[in-house]
Amino acid sequence: MSSAGAALITSYLCQKMAAARSTVKPMSAQNTQPLVVSPETINWTAVHPDGTKSATLVGRREPGVMFSYAFFIPAGVFDAHHSHTADAHLHVASGALRLGFGDMTTREETVTFPAGSFLFVPAGAVHLDGADEDTVLIGTATGPWSTDYVSGDPSPGPD
Repeated sequence: MSSAGAALITSYLCQKMAAARSTVKPMSAQNTQPLVVSPETINWTAVHPDGTKSATLVGRREPGVMFSYAFFIPAGVFDAHHSHTADAHLHVASGALRLGFGDMTTREETVTFPAGSFLFVPAGAVHLDGADEDTVLIGTATGPWSTDYVSGDPSPGPD
C-alpha cells in the first residue's frame, strides 16, 4: 500500500473514532460516586426464571450511553443461541464461562474460560453460553442493548 493510501485510511479511521467518541456518553458523566463491587457484594436487581440474575452497575442501558453490568449464571444453565445488539467486553469474575460462537455450536463444543478471563463478543456474533459452576460475569457495553435469539431456538434466558 502506498503512503498516500495509508494516510487516507488513517485519516478515515481517526474521523470514525472521533465521531464515535462524540456520540458515546462516558459512564463518569452519569455517576459521581466511586463504586467497588466483588462477586459476593453485587446488588442483583433482576432474578430470571432460569435462576440467572443481572444488575446494571454503572450507567444506563440507553442509546449512546456506556454501562457496566453483572450477570450471574447458575451451575448447569445454558442459554439458547443468541446475539446482542452491542459489543460486549466481559470479565469472568468468578466461576467459569463456557462459550462457543456460531449458530450450530453445541454445548460440547464450547470452550471454558475460567475466572480472570477477558472476552470480547462483537455485536451480532451468534453464540451459545452457560456454566457448569456458579459464574459471575462483569461486562461493559454501549446501549441500546438487547438479546436476539436465533430463529427456532428457545429463549430461556434474559437480555
